[in-house]
Amino acid sequence: MIGKKKQHKHEQLIYLKKWDTTKHATIFHLSTKLTQFNFKDSAQMILSSDAKHLTYIDKRGEAKIYLMAKADKLRLDQKNPKLTPHESEMVKRLAYTKQILNAILAKQPEHKNKNLLRDLDYQA
Repeated sequence: MIGKKKQHKHEQLIYLKKWDTTKHATIFHLSTKLTQFNFKDSAQMILSSDAKHLTYIDKRGEAKIYLMAKADKLRLDQKNPKLTPHESEMVKRLAYTKQILNAILAKQPEHKNKNLLRDLDYQA
């Protein structure tokens, strides 16, 4: 195989880069550029920078994947009566995750903020 880089086993491992806890959730930032929020009521939100989507699993275990742009649009339009209960929960959690990420970024040196923002493709 000419031109293909051989991947070593250790390059395929997924590992925890950073974690934090808040009043409502535990946050994991993984080597795969995923950031996962595990909420105290068993709901989860997983933000993916590479695929530019998020996965929201509600407290009943129902999962749905949203494109980040659509989820953000729903967040900005959260008073819309046409939102399903799942979407309504998701936008509240998304607003919370963005609030927490902003607080984390405010505590870090500027160069670390740029890395985290790049990894998450995050926009406040």
